[in-house]
Amino acid sequence: MPLFRRLLRLPFVRLSASVLVFLAPHAAHASQTLVVSAAASLTQAFNAVGTVFEKQHPGTQVLLNYGASDVLMQQIAHGAPVDVFASADQKAMDRAVAENVVVSATRADFAANSLVLIVPSDSRFAPASLAALNAPSIKRVAYGDPASVPAGRYTQGALMAAGVWPAVSAKGVLAANVRQSLDYVARGEVDAGFVFGTDAALMPQRVKVVLTVATPTPITYPLAQVAGSRQPALAQAFIAFVRSPAGQALLSQYGFKPAVSVNSVNSVNSANSANSANSANSANSANSANSANSANSANSANSANSANSANSANSANSANSAASVTATTPPPATTITR
Repeated sequence: MPLFRRLLRLPFVRLSASVLVFLAPHAAHASQTLVVSAAASLTQAFNAVGTVFEKQHPGTQVLLNYGASDVLMQQIAHGAPVDVFASADQKAMDRAVAENVVVSATRADFAANSLVLIVPSDSRFAPASLAALNAPSIKRVAYGDPASVPAGRYTQGALMAAGVWPAVSAKGVLAANVRQSLDYVARGEVDAGFVFGTDAALMPQRVKVVLTVATPTPITYPLAQVAGSRQPALAQAFIAFVRSPAGQALLSQYGFKPAVSVNSVNSVNSANSANSANSANSANSANSANSANSANSANSANSANSANSANSANSANSANSAASVTATTPPPATTITR
């Protein structure tokens, strides 16, 4: 791994002048530098994306910083010189937008993932559901800290939905990011752990997936240009590349799936609701029309009956008049207007 990528995996909450001076010789050959802060689960995928982007943009160097999404966002809010922010959930990006850390108009979803429960490769634990984590034999369960790690928030939501959050959280071993949770399981320091599906795939010899976990909200990754970017055009070019067919193909090689935008889902739901409403309205209109037709038919029948009655009465009157000594002229016939 290039030096600059290994270096920037370290926290840089307070990027000092000495660190910047240290970085300068390594970036001196580049005419422009793009700094990307991305969720830890994107490490291998974004390393590949950065390499290809550099080849497509000669003279550009991509510096990558990985960590828990909320921590990265706070780094940027405190002045870290970053151009693009990529989060592992919507909540961290929502905070970035609320604090004006990113340019909201450039925000876009670019990938999706899954949450899985993993155990050490030699474990015999084979749960049928999350409720199995209540077993006395399961003493330590690793997951990201929900306060700052998206994978931890997804885990908490899933466990709460399953009704086992209190019991499992009592056994919880909090990780600073999702990769630390993976390491805890791989080293056998915990009985089980929650990570993203893409993370579990990195260590098939040391961990195994025993359960794919349903989450209350889809696991989607957004990215956006940082408001204080020194390279806004380059930042937007990077975002466009990540979302392009070439960028998506690179992400898929590391297990990421195409993102399904929440707005798109809402639009589909709205359309379905509208269609349902239109169908209901059509049905109501049809019923109303049928009712009106029935009423008209009844009125027609009643009118016809009335006419027949009138004609019978007139006929009787005519007969009576004819029998009478003094003849009278019969009244004119009634015209029924339909």
